[in-house]
Amino acid sequence: MDTKKVAFDMYGDFTCPWVYQASLLVRGVQKARGDVLRMTFRYFALDQVNQKNGPGWHLWEHPDTPSRGLHAFRAAEAARRQGEDAFERMRWSLMEGRHVRRKEFSEPGDMEEIARMAGLDMERFHKDVRDPGLLARLAEEHTRGVNLGVFGTPTFVFENGSAFFIRIKVGEDAQETARTWDGLQALFVANVNIGEVKRSKPPQ
Repeated sequence: MDTKKVAFDMYGDFTCPWVYQASLLVRGVQKARGDVLRMTFRYFALDQVNQKNGPGWHLWEHPDTPSRGLHAFRAAEAARRQGEDAFERMRWSLMEGRHVRRKEFSEPGDMEEIARMAGLDMERFHKDVRDPGLLARLAEEHTRGVNLGVFGTPTFVFENGSAFFIRIKVGEDAQETARTWDGLQALFVANVNIGEVKRSKPPQ
């Protein structure tokens, strides 16, 4: 087993259930093996990918657009202003709020409970979340992702240029999760010649 710390970016949208599962994958590896991964979460907006307004339209330039993802990105970035630990707590609070507690993220006010559960300074959060400048990071990271070939979430991007998009369901056994990670890393990171793998499913 290679215990060298692996650095990578994960491009994600908080509303995506597969991003939550991929985050559980990373957490499971860390639980099994300790601090062997260094993941940086990067924003990638699915509402931008799925928009029908044309290639010149950008979600972050239209902050009043009805978008569950946009509320979440804004709230996460407001949390980051309270430090990286606060951002990590908010990242998990957002994912668990959406995919465990089934919050809809339909209005900015939906972020109130999630921010409180993340232990944020609420007075500062209320001030920061209204700053239109919060969306600059979303614009930068989404654009960078597109330039790297990212098309969906979650996508892992490694230092050697290898990248893969994945849909995975993670179990409770951390050791099994770590073995799954080993397989993914061997297949998609070590073997740079592999372009695509897709599981076949019989028709239903």
